[in-house]
Amino acid sequence: MANVTLAQARTLIDAALAAARAAGSKPMGVVVVDAAAQVVAAAREDGASALRLDIALGKAAAAVGM
Repeated sequence: MANVTLAQARTLIDAALAAARAAGSKPMGVVVVDAAAQVVAAAREDGASALRLDIALGKAAAAVGM
């Protein structure tokens, strides 16, 4: 797995949030991690619940482990 740069992570976050808006989802939290499951970048939209980032981090870390 290649490392993700901060610029790439920001692009991924912007795309994920745009897709969530297009799908009509509630405010989201998005986390991008590197190959070691360490956070590269994270964002939580206004109005998102306090646990959104924790959930996103758990899902991202699980994906790295698969």
